Order: sequence, then structure tokens, then C-alpha cells
Amino acid sequence: MSPPTKNSSHTAATHHRALDDYDDYGAEVTGYPADWSAAAARTAITAATPMLLPLLDDPDVTMRIDAFYALATAADPDRRVRSAFATRFDKEQDP
Repeated sequence: MSPPTKNSSHTAATHHRALDDYDDYGAEVTGYPADWSAAAARTAITAATPMLLPLLDDPDVTMRIDAFYALATAADPDRRVRSAFATRFDKEQDP
């Protein structure tokens, strides 16, 4: 197997070899394809977006950071998360 070219990502370089419906996330330590779990996590986080958005204003900076990390993986077709990020970054003393 040749390594990906300088300007290609892992997914772009390996997608043409995929013989299944996985998005080439690779395998988990258990050996199972990893994309199903990443997709399931993203779906769950996206569904929890209404509960997570208020945590961006939590007084505890650690909670805000954790909320940012979680929400960064959410699907955001209406750009609510991105808008909330921009609003919160404007309020942060040290974004």
C-alpha cells in the first residue's frame, strides 16, 4: 500500500479502495470499523444540541470547554452552533 500523497487526506487517499459503506475512519481497538461509532456519537450529540448550547454560558470554564468540544462535532445545518460559538467567543476574556 502506498502512502497518501502530500496534498491528500487519509480519507481521500483510501476512499477509492472502500468495499463497504464505511467512511474510512479506520478500525477501533476491537477491530470493528470505527465510522459507525463516530456517526452514532455525532447523531447523539446533534440530538443533544439544545441541552448543550446553554452550557456555553456556564460559569465554570471547564464546563464551557467541554461543551465546545462536544458541540464542535454536532451536525449544524442551521448554523445555530456556529452562531452560539461566535457569540460566546465575543464574551470570553481568553477565547
